[in-house]
Amino acid sequence: APDDAASRWQCVYCGRMLINAGAKSNHERWCKQQQEKQALEEEAAEAAAARSSPLPEPDAPDDAASRWQCVYCGRMLINAGAKSNHERWCKQQQEKQALEEEAAEAAAARSSPLPEPDAPDDAAS
Repeated sequence: APDDAASRWQCVYCGRMLINAGAKSNHERWCKQQQEKQALEEEAAEAAAARSSPLPEPDAPDDAASRWQCVYCGRMLINAGAKSNHERWCKQQQEKQALEEEAAEAAAARSSPLPEPDAPDDAAS
């Protein structure tokens, strides 16, 4: 059958007709690599597109809207990176404020002329 002879050196990946068995073998090895490379690039592009989409799905539960909310102050952020940076800053601010409040309380306690209620009364001894 002449059709079989004509198709025996046809690439199984792209259908290209090759001149002989050696050319077919070399081409199919290259063609397979190209198709695998293209498939990996498409998967990577789809994954990148999925990662870069900050908008929740329309039918997503309510907690999707709060996934970029600061755990320290409740502020809503635009994406995961902004949330991470903001929370790092917000945590530092809260720790700084707590230290300042403790220092102020300690200073007030040192300057207070009144003894603590639990302190023993020296005049009673």
